[in-house]
Amino acid sequence: MQSGGQVVRATPPLADGSGMFVLHPVPVGSYDLVVTAAGRVTAVVTGVPSKADASTVTNSIAYPISPPASTRLAVGGQVSFGLSTVDTGGVVGALQTIGLRPTFEVASDNARADDGLYGMLLPTGAPVVAPYVEGAVKLDFVPVLASAGRYRLSASVTRSPEVMTADIVLDTDPVIRDFHFVAP
Repeated sequence: MQSGGQVVRATPPLADGSGMFVLHPVPVGSYDLVVTAAGRVTAVVTGVPSKADASTVTNSIAYPISPPASTRLAVGGQVSFGLSTVDTGGVVGALQTIGLRPTFEVASDNARADDGLYGMLLPTGAPVVAPYVEGAVKLDFVPVLASAGRYRLSASVTRSPEVMTADIVLDTDPVIRDFHFVAP
């Protein structure tokens, strides 16, 4: 779950064999549920409430959240600090703006300690979005065509307050994007 584009709580893929997952505890408030799965576009349910005294259900077992299939392309590169790619503590996140809503983190990878390399597979298809409707048996997701394959990479390293970004578009080829942080 995310709030204002910041991850508040996450669960591992396939938290249970039925696809059911629980995000607990989450402070009372309104959140966006971001669903990612290998070979699928990103799905977002907006305005999901968290209540102090009750569980929130977003879809029934009969109608699971199942985003459309999508091809994925590799995004990768190297993170360096100064002249070194070793032990940078680098992290690269893939952010996606879905319509007029905030930007959501849809994937991230830590740069490897030995060589600074990172990599992700991101969907090229249009993400889908649906507003939360209390008591709905099935949510109606709508594709956001303008966001298909469009991401902003956001990179950071542990020894610098700087955050570097790069806008990318996935079409037919993998994207290689390096991030070189300058040592003070």
